[in-house]
Amino acid sequence: EKLDQSFKDLKKQQDVLTHKYGDPDASDTDYIEINVGGKIISTTRGTLTQQKGTMLEVLFSGRWENELQHDDAGRIILDINP
Repeated sequence: EKLDQSFKDLKKQQDVLTHKYGDPDASDTDYIEINVGGKIISTTRGTLTQQKGTMLEVLFSGRWENELQHDDAGRIILDINP
């Protein structure tokens, strides 16, 4: 029962952060364009988040959407070598 309550509390905190920093309406079917080291990559949010517990899943879950750096066209910027 304690574990269930802890899980509910964690989910509530996650929802608060999503509304503050992200997109609460994010969906796996969202089409995303990413600027990866100057190369534009297009895919769905579901493709980027399919491996749970990875950095890609965290970045593109929608929870931190407003905190990520975007280019002038609104694409998320990843400063890495594609």
